[in-house]
Amino acid sequence: MFRFKILFTLGFSVAQLYALPAASQEPAEVLTRKDSLSFYFPLNSDEINALQVAKGAPVLNRIRKGLVDSVIVQAFADSSGTASYNQGLSERRMEKAWQLIALPVTKTSRPYNRIAWGETRAGHLTDSLDRRVDIIVCWKETLQMEKTLVLSDLYFIPDRAELQPAGIDVLKSLATQMAGYRDRPIDVRGHVNYQRRKLSVTDPYFKLSEARAKLVADYLIEHGHSPALIRAIGMGNWQPAVPDPRTVPEKESNMRVEIILYQ
Repeated sequence: MFRFKILFTLGFSVAQLYALPAASQEPAEVLTRKDSLSFYFPLNSDEINALQVAKGAPVLNRIRKGLVDSVIVQAFADSSGTASYNQGLSERRMEKAWQLIALPVTKTSRPYNRIAWGETRAGHLTDSLDRRVDIIVCWKETLQMEKTLVLSDLYFIPDRAELQPAGIDVLKSLATQMAGYRDRPIDVRGHVNYQRRKLSVTDPYFKLSEARAKLVADYLIEHGHSPALIRAIGMGNWQPAVPDPRTVPEKESNMRVEIILYQ
């Protein structure tokens, strides 16, 4: 099994410099984007803390401006009271969260769903985390690809979503260099080299390509990138860099993670 490497086109000190603008080569792509926020409540309370509202402003403002395709508001309660009391409490919490959105349910055609779970899902977390409202939003954006970024020095252990020791330093350098792109949508796409047949999405090697992409995406998120702006996507062997590889370098070029930067 050959080493798995990330290809990345940007002027990193650890990379070979050959960045090509994707705008002239790649079409625009419709991305499904998702974001969320949660409000947590004191015992038996339905009052939302102002600090939590301030932190949730980006999501709330996006909803208010009509820049989302769907909204789900889910309210929960712990199991410290009676089932009927907790059901009513979760409904009041849901209403308070909806008031922050400031959109009448009857005047919107979008699929805005509101669910009060009461205590039916309590006990999976601690009591303080069961007392909450989750707001989940999704929307689609048509974005133009700007670059496919290639880094040639990051290798995984064969057949595993685990970096070889030297890969940690490469990821550190990658996170530093990507700091200026934290406000940009990014795709992290994992690929494998497998020539016998087209892999199904349930094949272990397809899942491996997804797991390796997720490792890189999670590292960028840990270093400041917004989860709402990063997608980790397994590509299996569907888009080989070299369709009929014969040499070791050609096969290695198929075992890659690409980072797609959007405008």
